[in-house]
Amino acid sequence: MKMSNANAQDSIVLRGHIENWLARTRDVEILIGCDEERVAVKARELRDAILKGGIAPETLTVDEDLKEALSALVFLLAKAGGTGGEKLAQANAIYQFIYRLSWTADPLDEKRDLLLECADIGWGAIGLSVADVTRQRLAGDVREVPQSKTDPDPVWMLLSVVSRLKTHREVSPTTVRKAAEALYCRVISSSRSFGLFDDREYCLGETALLAGHTSRLLGRRDESELWLDRADACFRHIVNATPLLANVSYARLALCYDRGQYDRILEHLPSLTWSYEKLGMRSELLKCRFLEALTLKAAGRGADARICLDKLSLEADLGQEPVLAARVLVTFGEELSAEGNHRQALASFRRALPLASEQPISTAYLKCAIGESLRNQGLLQDSVQAYGEAIRAYSALEMQSWVSYIRVIVSEVLIALNRNREAESEILAALPTIEEQRMVPEGFAAVALLKESVRRRKTDPNALRELREHLKANK
Repeated sequence: MKMSNANAQDSIVLRGHIENWLARTRDVEILIGCDEERVAVKARELRDAILKGGIAPETLTVDEDLKEALSALVFLLAKAGGTGGEKLAQANAIYQFIYRLSWTADPLDEKRDLLLECADIGWGAIGLSVADVTRQRLAGDVREVPQSKTDPDPVWMLLSVVSRLKTHREVSPTTVRKAAEALYCRVISSSRSFGLFDDREYCLGETALLAGHTSRLLGRRDESELWLDRADACFRHIVNATPLLANVSYARLALCYDRGQYDRILEHLPSLTWSYEKLGMRSELLKCRFLEALTLKAAGRGADARICLDKLSLEADLGQEPVLAARVLVTFGEELSAEGNHRQALASFRRALPLASEQPISTAYLKCAIGESLRNQGLLQDSVQAYGEAIRAYSALEMQSWVSYIRVIVSEVLIALNRNREAESEILAALPTIEEQRMVPEGFAAVALLKESVRRRKTDPNALRELREHLKANK
């Protein structure tokens, strides 16, 4: 086949360029990539410098040569001998060094890959893996590490405290919030070499998540959002971030529920549910399904909520989650009572009672639901008594937003009983918290009307009903 004139001309030009390049580089050594032995030597030198603390990562520029040396260094680490403790210490030192490097451009996520390899090698040296450590963290188990009885590892002690706080977050939310905030501040001021591998970032993220969760329970929604932002930022720096970031996403959706943002929850919940299914996080998956039922109920889709609750009550794993099981039974009872099935509602409440008995928040929730059921049946005197017990239970937990919400409901019941003076007292007790915690929009007309009507000793039932409906949608 004959070459066209244009192609022939291009071929002549290209040949000329090649000949010119060969002439210019005749006496120059051209390296195709890096010589393996040279990279290995550089990796060993880098390892020795890191272990002796003779090199500051902040002073280095991350270029291709350093990346190749780091890859070779991690390869050497994997092949290194020594005891499990020695290899763990080396892996941690190299991990901390790489973590502190200013790796600005990393489209292939090479830094994260190297960190993951270091952690996996280090944990593997003592019979664990990154996956094992992640499972322990999610389960609230504290890993066993070699330590002296007279001088226990402070990181081990901190992990133990965090684990205990997680189990008490719905038992004593105020205590847990204060402790979590104090621990976060202590860790944030600690050395960057705190703990092993990503322990520092994990502890920061977990304490921030605890502070966010308990702040929400206590009605401190703006604070909760701030703490969840901190948890998200910290968890993004751990080697296996996906499960913990999913938990932050769940906490954000729970906060949306408190704010009455139901459409947003129903939009994002399927994606989170799928993530939990993929990760095999059964407990969290059940919580997602319960949040869906609560959201449908609050959005006025009672029939859909009932279907969700029916399916959830049949889940075999629900028996392993007594706190969640109690909440499901109480919510199911609320729906039955609203439909007029009071006998079945009572049966559901009775089933919930032993499960909720050791969980103060669940117990308070049950008492409130019983008060609502009694009100639905027209048993107003009994309803006031049940609501009073719920107020005392929530007051003991310092959950003032719930206390104020129930006081508004009680005031309506008291007005129906012609006990207007008592109703006014409940309203006056509720309003300061409602305003302080911004439970209603600024300038909410019903609050001003209530204040004026109480001042005149003639409570406005329409304003009271409007306030109660708003609080119910945002409780």
